[in-house]
Amino acid sequence: MQLNIRQEFAAAPGARYRTESKHSGEEFRQDLLVKRIRDAISAREKLVIILDGTAGYGVGFLEESFGGLIREEGFTRADLEPVLEFVSEEEPQLIDEIKRYMFEAVSRISSQEAKPSAISAMDYIGKRVRIQGQEGDVVGVEPDGRLRVRLDDGTQSIRPAGEIDFLITLTLTANEADNVRECINFQLNHFDLALPGEDGWNKEDQKGLERIEEELMTLSNGLTTDNHSIGDDDDNS
Repeated sequence: MQLNIRQEFAAAPGARYRTESKHSGEEFRQDLLVKRIRDAISAREKLVIILDGTAGYGVGFLEESFGGLIREEGFTRADLEPVLEFVSEEEPQLIDEIKRYMFEAVSRISSQEAKPSAISAMDYIGKRVRIQGQEGDVVGVEPDGRLRVRLDDGTQSIRPAGEIDFLITLTLTANEADNVRECINFQLNHFDLALPGEDGWNKEDQKGLERIEEELMTLSNGLTTDNHSIGDDDDNS
């Protein structure tokens, strides 16, 4: 059996979810891929998936399509490995990338099952989170259990809990917070002492330093004490 993504689904695969774009990974998995895999398993044949010929694939599309087979559809690696075969002459690295997403989905499920007690999706509401570098707050839960997040830029994103980094509010005494702030400020003040390599600075070097500096400043601004944030006036402490 064969499944040619360009011919049977889309020349330009979209984003992860139906709510984000046409021709999403979620649509591909639910409407086409799952049925073809089940047909192949029933017939005891391989399903050869042709990846070539499209405009390219985003990480969200691939992870949702193939990682979602395990995470959302209940397949196991033992179900899929004997059945699925991938072909890509244009971008052969995609094959290893897809297999990695399936392996990571297995690992994520295993780690969740190993937890002694799982909290319900409702318990996430009000939590502070980070999604692909953007921060926001969990404001609701979809009927399928995915979390609805209001990002700081005003947009909303809907994601499974396993794809979200939950931020922990660290509470310190005033003295502990002052010590942490002093260490952070020392790091910020000594960025200009770093020497470039033999080839001098490049754009990636500069971006890396800016990213580190931003993370340190975010940490400094985000730490709270038992009475106030470390940026507040200490006169009343």
